[in-house]
Amino acid sequence: MDYLDHYEIPIHGIQYGVHHFDFEADENFFSCYEDSPIKKGFYRIKVECDKRENEFLLNFDIEGTFSAPCDRCLAEIDVPSSIVKLIWVKYSDKDLENEEDEDCLYLEEEQHIFNVSTLIYELIILSL
Repeated sequence: MDYLDHYEIPIHGIQYGVHHFDFEADENFFSCYEDSPIKKGFYRIKVECDKRENEFLLNFDIEGTFSAPCDRCLAEIDVPSSIVKLIWVKYSDKDLENEEDEDCLYLEEEQHIFNVSTLIYELIILSL
């Protein structure tokens, strides 16, 4: 089992409505991404999934710290960061590779599990 399998949401296994998922990202999480600028850090991730008939909304609330050298003394310090982001996920039978929208993702209707690890990683890295 891959470490990032812990970040899966069973989109076909849950009922319509709002569901909450809690995740954590630490050194093991960041080591799964090659050339990650974060080597040491800890984040708590809360994902609110509002499942609807042909779509679902993912509301990410991410808070934590990462280790970075101080600009003045070069000592390692914990730098806090927080991210709040809403992402709209729609089912589509179209050519998914040509769909581009920053706040909207498209999934094939046959997909039963949605792994949010890459979204979490990208949101944290963009917050740096």
